[in-house]
Amino acid sequence: MTFMQRFSKYLVGLVIGVMLSFMLFSNRSCTKWLPGNQVRKTLTENPIQGNALTNCLMDCYGLNDSIMREIASSGEINFKESLVRTKPLKYMVEGQHNGNSYKAMFEVGDTLSTVIALNQLNDNKSCNCN
Repeated sequence: MTFMQRFSKYLVGLVIGVMLSFMLFSNRSCTKWLPGNQVRKTLTENPIQGNALTNCLMDCYGLNDSIMREIASSGEINFKESLVRTKPLKYMVEGQHNGNSYKAMFEVGDTLSTVIALNQLNDNKSCNCN
């Protein structure tokens, strides 16, 4: 048997194996272990609420705790702006709701995730919150 015959035999086996793997495992998520997904899970497994300032901002932007949960569960985690070497952990999340982009800092506690900073990125809406 020549090298090319052996090579083509292995190549056919590889292609069949990849196709079978794709058919068997295509409906499973293989990304649950990635850091961003783990942070989203951590943020949303406890209730989410704002502090005095962010509650005012949420009212101004037309957001509530359940929308903030949606942003936390579907937004992108910005690890460069997150504070992961502090206690409690603080994660910056960038997400969208109703066509508006938001940037929110979440503080992760044992029983609660708190929104401690909030900005609406694509609108210069002025909120009178202190």
